[in-house]
Amino acid sequence: MKSLIKNLDGIQITGFIISIAISSILLIRQEDTITSITLGLALAAIIQLFDIQKRQSDSEERLLQANAISQVLYRDEWLLKHIRQILHGYELVNGTWFELFKRRASDAIIECRNVLHSMAEGRLMTGLRSPHTFGAEAFERAERSIKAQRPEKLVIGEVFMPKHIFELTAPLFSVE
Repeated sequence: MKSLIKNLDGIQITGFIISIAISSILLIRQEDTITSITLGLALAAIIQLFDIQKRQSDSEERLLQANAISQVLYRDEWLLKHIRQILHGYELVNGTWFELFKRRASDAIIECRNVLHSMAEGRLMTGLRSPHTFGAEAFERAERSIKAQRPEKLVIGEVFMPKHIFELTAPLFSVE
């Protein structure tokens, strides 16, 4: 039943209702039966043609998007391998009954998208002691500026940042 409803969209349903209504009105008014039925069928056929054209346009757009993605994946084998693994895991999780896993899978993909988007804009948020924490390389390779925000519990001269490193790097970036 679900697949039947999925395949019948609003345009089709509206078209059939209109064609049936017009045919019924003409039959009730005792117009020519063959003409009434022919007009109803013609209206249904025209609406079906509009629906087919709309579906083809939507399919064409999806094919163009899929082609653009496949070109990127074709050029980068590493990315293709990992995207396949992500898709496989996502499909497995979405095939389960456990809603919490499904929500977390969606959140993980959105989180990945957001991190990549931020990096594309030149921003990177890292946690303390993360393998991606800014170090000397970031200072050497920065083209314009680096903005760092220190955690509330950062104590200069103790565990997180030795005092001499803070004093050397302080002029290079703003700390909020």
